Formats: sequence, C-alpha cells, structure tokens
Amino acid sequence: MVHEIIRQHNRKIDVSGEVGFGTTFHIYLPVSLIADNYEDNVTSKLEGGQETILLAEDDDMVRAIAKRYLETAGYEVVEATNGQKAVDIFKIHKNELSLLKSESSRIPAH
Repeated sequence: MVHEIIRQHNRKIDVSGEVGFGTTFHIYLPVSLIADNYEDNVTSKLEGGQETILLAEDDDMVRAIAKRYLETAGYEVVEATNGQKAVDIFKIHKNELSLLKSESSRIPAH
C-alpha cells in the first residue's frame, strides 16, 4: 500500500532488510513538498469541533500519538486498547460518539 501511494506521487521508496536485523524503509520526498505543505495540510484536514472519536489501537505508542494529534485538532478522544474494548465502549457510549477510528483488523463484528 505504501509503495503504491509513493508511486502515485512520483516519489521513491527503497526497502532493505537482513534476517535477524529487521527492515529499513527509505522514503524520498522533496523538501519543498514537506516544508511548504505540511502545516496547511494538517490544519485544513483536522479542524475538529465538538465531535468525540473512539480510537481503537492496540499499540500504546501509536495510540498516544494518534490521540495527541486528534486532541490538538479539537476532538475529544475515547481510547480503546483492543477491539473487544472498543466494542464494549461503543455499546455504552454509542450516542455520544461521532466516529470510530481503528487501525486494527481485529475488531469483532457484532
């Protein structure tokens, strides 16, 4: 998926890896693209209001970054550390939630 996104933007990605040592990804973007558009893109895409988002993510670091990002944009964030907890929270607070954001494919279907 990442390769396709990079390719569509006429950019470059290199991948290298060694068994037992992990994988390294190098993504090449023009400096002007990053510097000129970053702040405008972030603020224009994340203008929150009074919405409450249920954030389901089992990786603590990813969840913390996503929560901070969303709160900075003005959203109230309710966290779930896994799919089952997200379902439980949703059942209790479904009328208060505006959006469910999950990177996990492990949220049970109910």
